[in-house]
Amino acid sequence: MKTFGWISIIIGALSLIGSIAGGNSAFGPLFWLGLGITLVCLANRKKNNKEEETKKHSLAHDSRRYPQKDEIQRENRD
Repeated sequence: MKTFGWISIIIGALSLIGSIAGGNSAFGPLFWLGLGITLVCLANRKKNNKEEETKKHSLAHDSRRYPQKDEIQRENRD
């Protein structure tokens, strides 16, 4: 998705330059630019969400591995 987004940005930018230079409508190139920017942003957001989930999962794993203060105090009382 990110690769197609960058391709759309490049196509849109080059088409925009050509349409402005030729005096034609810029709606088509602006569509491709918008599509590309949207796809790149969505891909980055998806990547960041996955990284946050793995951090959260690793923190949860670590908390299960090492006992908490409450557990240590209960063991010392017994």
